Amino acid sequence: MTIGEKIKKIREDKNLSLRDFAKKLGVSHPIVSRWEDNLTVPNAKYVAKMSKVFGVSSDWLLNDWGDMFFDEKVTKSYVDGIEKNLSDLKDEILEIYRNANKTSSQAGFRA
Repeated sequence: MTIGEKIKKIREDKNLSLRDFAKKLGVSHPIVSRWEDNLTVPNAKYVAKMSKVFGVSSDWLLNDWGDMFFDEKVTKSYVDGIEKNLSDLKDEILEIYRNANKTSSQAGFRA
C-alpha cells in the first residue's frame, strides 16, 4: 500500500471529505488530493500532524510497521508513565534546590 493509499484510508476511516481532512491538518484540499494520488508526499511536519490528529502510527504510515491506529490503552499507559517520571523529576529538582538553598544560607550565601 502506498503512502497515498494509506492517507486516503485514514480519511475514509474517519469519514472525512478531502476538505475536512485538509482543514484538520491546516492544508488545502488539493494538497491532500495530490498526496492521495501519490503525486507528492507529505513532509515530516504533516506526517507527525496526521499521527497526532488522527491517532495513526507514523511507523505504519511511512514504513508499514505495526498497526494503523495506536492502541489507546498502551498509549495512555505510556503517557501516564512519562507524566509520573516528570513529576518525580520535578520533586527531585525542588529537593536539590531546597538543599542548595539551605547549604548556601548556612554558609552565608544567598541563592
